[in-house]
Amino acid sequence: MKRWILVAVLALAAVQAYGEAGDVDSGPRRRLIVFFEPSPSFSAVDARLIYESLIAVLKRSDPNLIILEYDSFGIPPDEPARVAATRERDADGWLAVTADGSMDDVRLHASSHDILRNVTDDTVLSPPDRPVPYRFIEQAYWFPLTERRDQWTPPPADRVSLVVRAPPGTVLFGITADPIPVGDTGVVETAIDPPAALEIRGETPGHLPIERSVYIQYDPVTVELDPVAYNRWAVDVRLAGFQFPGIRAAWFPRPATIYVRTGITTYTAGLYLVNEDPSGTTPNLLQSNPLSLATVRAGMFFRLPDRTLRPYAELGPFLRLSHDGAPATLDPVAPWGIGGAVGLEYALLPRVRLFAEYEPLAYVPHSVDDFLSVSFPAGYYSGRRVPGYLVTDTVAVDMRNTALGVRFLFD
Repeated sequence: MKRWILVAVLALAAVQAYGEAGDVDSGPRRRLIVFFEPSPSFSAVDARLIYESLIAVLKRSDPNLIILEYDSFGIPPDEPARVAATRERDADGWLAVTADGSMDDVRLHASSHDILRNVTDDTVLSPPDRPVPYRFIEQAYWFPLTERRDQWTPPPADRVSLVVRAPPGTVLFGITADPIPVGDTGVVETAIDPPAALEIRGETPGHLPIERSVYIQYDPVTVELDPVAYNRWAVDVRLAGFQFPGIRAAWFPRPATIYVRTGITTYTAGLYLVNEDPSGTTPNLLQSNPLSLATVRAGMFFRLPDRTLRPYAELGPFLRLSHDGAPATLDPVAPWGIGGAVGLEYALLPRVRLFAEYEPLAYVPHSVDDFLSVSFPAGYYSGRRVPGYLVTDTVAVDMRNTALGVRFLFD
């Protein structure tokens, strides 16, 4: 019973020592995992007594040393296994202690390993020539252990040089608490306490933000940031209504945000993937209509250029071209109209985007009735009631149009 009380007292002392150490920050913090393996000659209470005494001493020894306890008594069988267990706990090194003998003659052995420098020391602690009863364990073992702390504590390493090369004017985040501007030389050099894992983000005016993950050990590190400039040009390849091909080009007076786009969508060749048309016949897979739309639109994106998904909207006139003869002429029934689109762009790659659009088209024909009679089977629709269309006396708005495509961006 008395020994269990002593175990509890030592455990509380270890917790108190850890709390007091946590209030001190005089240098780089180091993380040490402790393995402890008692021989079967010790009872569970005696083994716990020695272990808690060890942990209390370690936690008092250095306010910047974080002690991590292994899941259970025992030491991994070989050095690779000990290193793996150390890495799992994100520790910088390990201390392995074995206990033999009895409480009347405690025989302790200890070895250590600095995982970052890959240095092992098997002479950290050895038993003296004379017997050591437990009551003298502090004088025989713990005093020498703390005096030789540099042998088993992973020492704070020298600071490592980190060099970041980026365009002048770039602002770097993630290296220090405050952003770091890049000067005219295009180089920023700073010193980092190893080990360190950094997520460096560079923001350059007129360019997409760029991020790099950097792990710093003991060798100097150089990071090159080469951001991609905001695009001033774009070329779209698309399928209108999932059927008809089109190509468009855009110029961005405000890079990657405000644009003027022009292009052509042709209905002279397309895919028809529906089993039946309204007349009940089975159409051919390839469809051909002697028409094309030439468009000019102005538009704007509504999110920053580095976002994965960017909505946009555009509006502008179009010309309806007829290919009944050569060369192409304006369609005599509905030569022009107003078209708009709302779309969503997905950043597949920095210079490649996928997009989907909803694109209503408002035709302005010479005669709405002539437009409907030419565009749809005679007598199939009556009273200007055409599914998917809004029809007035002067305008026929096609509400069915959608498009999918790929967008390529250029400086």
